[in-house]
Amino acid sequence: MTHINTSSVNVDNTGSLAKGTFINWPYIQAKPQSYSWSNLDAWVSTAERLGFDFYYSFKAVPAWAARDQSACEPSSLPAIMRCASMPRDIALFDEFVTRLVTRYKGRIKFYELWNEPEYDLKIAVQDMVELTNRAHDIIRRIDPAAKIITPSLNGRHADYADRYFAAGGTRDVDVVSLHTYTGTQTNYPETIDPGYRGPGALVAPILPVLRKYGLDQKPLWSTEGAWSDRPNSLPDPQDQAAFVARALLLHWSSGFSRFYWYAYDHSSIGTLRNTPAGRAYSVTKRWMLGATMVQPCRRDSSEIWRCELRSATGTRVVAAWSLKDGLRLNIGSAKTISNIFGGEVATVGRVVELSKAPVFLKFDQ
Repeated sequence: MTHINTSSVNVDNTGSLAKGTFINWPYIQAKPQSYSWSNLDAWVSTAERLGFDFYYSFKAVPAWAARDQSACEPSSLPAIMRCASMPRDIALFDEFVTRLVTRYKGRIKFYELWNEPEYDLKIAVQDMVELTNRAHDIIRRIDPAAKIITPSLNGRHADYADRYFAAGGTRDVDVVSLHTYTGTQTNYPETIDPGYRGPGALVAPILPVLRKYGLDQKPLWSTEGAWSDRPNSLPDPQDQAAFVARALLLHWSSGFSRFYWYAYDHSSIGTLRNTPAGRAYSVTKRWMLGATMVQPCRRDSSEIWRCELRSATGTRVVAAWSLKDGLRLNIGSAKTISNIFGGEVATVGRVVELSKAPVFLKFDQ
């Protein structure tokens, strides 16, 4: 889970804590020789207090250190500029990374080498390789127990990932990272499924790149994802609730061992705090925790999606939904049918009408 404020983090809404806010280099070293670690200290301490691990993601260069001032723009804090530029002296970056990893050795467990490099257009691919490889080498030297995550990749920009690794981007990583925001024109999580190859496909286009560079057997994480990251792109609260339930199931089904939602308490993107989507998150999480996915989520010829789970106690559970209106499912010997808010679903005879909000069919065995 990603949070905007540390005060919103608790054991009910978080399993592992993603990068926090105001912790990149421009915020920590707004002026030369002046370091302020208080924000990052707060995030790391929050994670430790609640028993979570924490991952850090590199991004941006402070204006005083940037080679290209035209690549600088105001940050969320008015007095601080963030620059998508190479440093004017690479030793400045080395010093920052060295201080960071030394300070949090044994406390920050994961480092993502860069956040969304494909959008930093004024940093050439070869320069991005230099930045991330240098960060990699410093982390490995100072804290060899820390795990390293690739720069966050994007299925819609698989060409960038190909060019990055072809240019020498390190493959000595422990985790492969994708970002899985859906597009505004294809704002549904089914685009995450590796079998989906239509418009907006998020995973299928990147898989050949991972195979090409020998990364396809690494653990796969989504380090950010939600409905489209354009504010209010999915305005209906019920659609948001249906989205989050399907996204959790489909990331699991598609081979992601971690999925970091963005963001629990954001003002407009993926908001879960005090929303129907947050309730759907909690309910779906309860079905998933301790369970095994027996059959991955698949769409059949009638346009019905099904995933089969087995709970820790051996109970069989089938999650089902459809993006096509008016489809009905025979529930067979199911004992209970629940919706994404934890309520009971009404049936007509032994048939339930499906929607894009999953229902959970619970069987004795």
